[in-house]
Amino acid sequence: MKEYYSHLGVIISLLLFFQHFIALYIKVVIIHYNLFFVRSPHDINEA
Repeated sequence: MKEYYSHLGVIISLLLFFQHFIALYIKVVIIHYNLFFVRSPHDINEA
């Protein structure tokens, strides 16, 4: 039972660690898409 909890702790800590990177990545993607849509909205409709 102790091994299970230690694995769970490692998984939770990894998730919390990667959460920051995922949030940062999503922010960058959203900003990138907003700039892209503002610049050329008709190019996306053609694609």
